[in-house]
Amino acid sequence: VKSQLTRNDVNEIIVATDAGREGELVARWIIDKANVKKPIKRLWISSVTDKAIKEGFANLKPGKNYDNLYAAAVARSEADWYIGLNATRALTTRFNAQLNCGRVQTPTVAIIAAREDEIKNFKPQTYYGIEAQTDSLKLTWQDVNGNSRSFNKEKIDAIVKALGNQDAKIASVDRKPKKSFAPGLYDLTELQRDANKLFGYSAKETLNIMQKLYESHKVLTYPRTDSRYLSSDIVGTLPERLKACGIGEYRTFANKILTKPIKANKSFVDDSKVSDHHAIIPTEGYVN
Repeated sequence: VKSQLTRNDVNEIIVATDAGREGELVARWIIDKANVKKPIKRLWISSVTDKAIKEGFANLKPGKNYDNLYAAAVARSEADWYIGLNATRALTTRFNAQLNCGRVQTPTVAIIAAREDEIKNFKPQTYYGIEAQTDSLKLTWQDVNGNSRSFNKEKIDAIVKALGNQDAKIASVDRKPKKSFAPGLYDLTELQRDANKLFGYSAKETLNIMQKLYESHKVLTYPRTDSRYLSSDIVGTLPERLKACGIGEYRTFANKILTKPIKANKSFVDDSKVSDHHAIIPTEGYVN
């Protein structure tokens, strides 16, 4: 690799490793180890279809745009060294047991332990409320602050006594139309959560499946994203992606959606809420 980087006919380096933090780290370390000071361009794509790769090479980004991403990866690496390696050895030798310590694991375990202590020390209290059932309605009492519960039994008993044998009067009825929006697009965490809920998959199993769909089959965009939104430049590609989804039992749904223009609604298209990669969506690749 070094011999290729240092060739006299090579004027710039194009980083085409995985478009993420760790991919950036691998490339930068190789360049740094080779002690090469040539200009860097970055191939940054969210899917590995032929079309996406060609478009990516036609629109290479300046390498300096990803300096902060590289710095974040270095910080992750050093934290793993200081905490994961050294603290694990220290705990193991100090207590003569196989104890693990990590930059993510240890704080997470601490949160769980703190929550467990809260549960153990919780002292239940009885609360009281008032409900009245009519033929068609259930009426719930609330105080002037909108609270429907009280720990004061005497107070509730007094209110029940005062209300006894009185008729309820409906003073007004408010009717408000409400919109129910479609659920947001998937990021990695939400997709793993639903895959576990619906199919019983572990987080690792879900990621492995997504990685195959991304790398081998090229029908899914970058899976390790933390964004649930699309950037505005992706909207124009949605019809082609929907056509690719129009197979089998999904053909009717895809064709129905394609009969109308796709509006870039703020509920799923927002440039300000897209991080390194947009939400997980299908590519334009067709499944045979």
